[in-house]
Amino acid sequence: MASRTRSKVSQCITNENNQPAVKSKATKKPATLEGKLKKVGSRNAGKGAKAGLLGNTINVERKVLLAATAQPQLQGPQVSDDDEDNETTDDDTERDIAAMDVVERSPAVHVGDVAAMDIEKEEPETGSTPDPVTDVNEVAELRAQLAELLQKNKSLEQQLQAAPPSANVDSIPRPTGTAGKDFSIQVAMNLAGSVSKDGKYKALQRCVKDLVGHARVPYDIPWKQVPVQTKSLLYEAARQDQPFLRRYQNDWATEEIAKQYLKNKRKTAYKNGWLKVSDKYTHLKQNSACRSVSGSRSSKAKGIRESREARKASKKARKSSAPTASDDMAV
Repeated sequence: MASRTRSKVSQCITNENNQPAVKSKATKKPATLEGKLKKVGSRNAGKGAKAGLLGNTINVERKVLLAATAQPQLQGPQVSDDDEDNETTDDDTERDIAAMDVVERSPAVHVGDVAAMDIEKEEPETGSTPDPVTDVNEVAELRAQLAELLQKNKSLEQQLQAAPPSANVDSIPRPTGTAGKDFSIQVAMNLAGSVSKDGKYKALQRCVKDLVGHARVPYDIPWKQVPVQTKSLLYEAARQDQPFLRRYQNDWATEEIAKQYLKNKRKTAYKNGWLKVSDKYTHLKQNSACRSVSGSRSSKAKGIRESREARKASKKARKSSAPTASDDMAV
């Protein structure tokens, strides 16, 4: 501020003859500093560059003020000397500011370029959208995996059906036909004809029923729709729990007992309305209507047991009624 005041006083003294005043470079000092600051700011200089430029500018102004106050105030022709000193100081200040501008400008531009490059690299990642080609490939891969699993399931089922018989010498093959229609399970297992055998068969029935519940075999679907893995677990558990079932080839006895149990359970669910009757069972009503009311409802195993008991009783009666040797000698 003191330099501005002295400049104005010197201008008034030198322009006594009403000549146009010539602006000294000291009067342009504030404008030059502000322009330099704007120039540095427009070039995206960093905060450190701006702070350094402001600090250097303040130091320059402080030096000019101290130099102005330290010198004695002169009048007349000495004012031109002060102006020359001020002009020299202003030139030095402008050169310093220009040099600082050149030095501070390059790092700021470099940092800005690096930041811009980072932003350009991050934009494709944040704004990425799902590729439809990738989705199609994933669907195709899932379909291929599903087809492979179905093929494995089919091969396991074929291996189960074609499994070799047990190495037990007393193995019993499966009879031909359908259980309950063409043959009796108990008779085919050779567990009919005596009370002890009948008790053994019923014990095996209870064991298989419990294993069916533990294996969570579904009863609301036909046996052929039950997964092969579930059947395999059931057969393995039955062989371990009841070694007697190992004598039947390919676990057919375990399979028939389980099928019979699930069929009866499904029949009870149909009767109570817990399951909807399928259309393929509509013919059963006609078959039941054609059945004789006076016909026997007993099982085949019971008939075989009764016939055997009758034969034993008749044989025992014949032995008791036959004449002995003592009776012949008495005659």
